[in-house]
Amino acid sequence: MWMRQGSENVPDSNSIQSVDHGSTSVLVYSTVFQASDNYKFELAYSAFADEECTRLGLIATQPEKESLVPSIIITIIQLSDGTNTIPYAQLFSSKTQLGNSDPEVIILDSVSAANRIVIAKTEDHGTINYSEAGVYFLVANAEV
Repeated sequence: MWMRQGSENVPDSNSIQSVDHGSTSVLVYSTVFQASDNYKFELAYSAFADEECTRLGLIATQPEKESLVPSIIITIIQLSDGTNTIPYAQLFSSKTQLGNSDPEVIILDSVSAANRIVIAKTEDHGTINYSEAGVYFLVANAEV
């Protein structure tokens, strides 16, 4: 899943997930973007199936005696009206980070969007400094 504006893919906005045959999973996607007046965008997705796969894509399910499980839920919250901004950041890593038994700080080497957040320096590679007190919402999505 990734963002498109017009017919162009938005750089560094893609996510990917593999699902075992016969199972389902939830792909969590998040992004922060600057929108001008009348800004239009699309979320795009693609799926690759093997010969055993009978259904692949965004699947809505209606369990018996339960409410519908939608194929996708999108939540959009405005962080700024252009005048009254609040601190926000969307950071990502362009590096593959192999795991081991010793905990490591996640390397964050790129910034998609940021406002009033102290962005990590090279030597701090994963430190995020929120210099203003408040309640913050964080979503982290990782390809594993």
